[in-house]
Amino acid sequence: MIWAGNVIRPRLTKEDKEEFDRLVERVKQGGAGKMGEFVSNVSRLLDEVQMKKFNEGKIEGKEEVARKLINRGFSDEDIAELTDFDIERIKKLRKELIN
Repeated sequence: MIWAGNVIRPRLTKEDKEEFDRLVERVKQGGAGKMGEFVSNVSRLLDEVQMKKFNEGKIEGKEEVARKLINRGFSDEDIAELTDFDIERIKKLRKELIN
């Protein structure tokens, strides 16, 4: 279990570290019989973390496109349609670019 804490835990967000710690505690209480469940749950947790990072990257990419469209003079409505962001988010990005 020490290896998991040293290798996996540092890569997790605070929220995910708390879930990881709960999983470790369940294994400690259940003994070696819980190890398969632990591995399965940690695998699921890592998949979720990877998906979160992927989605964050997609959003960052869309924000970059929105900034470029703002700089080229596109309307908030057109940018919202092209990026699937709501108008308020476009206005916020526009405001950030001005400041």
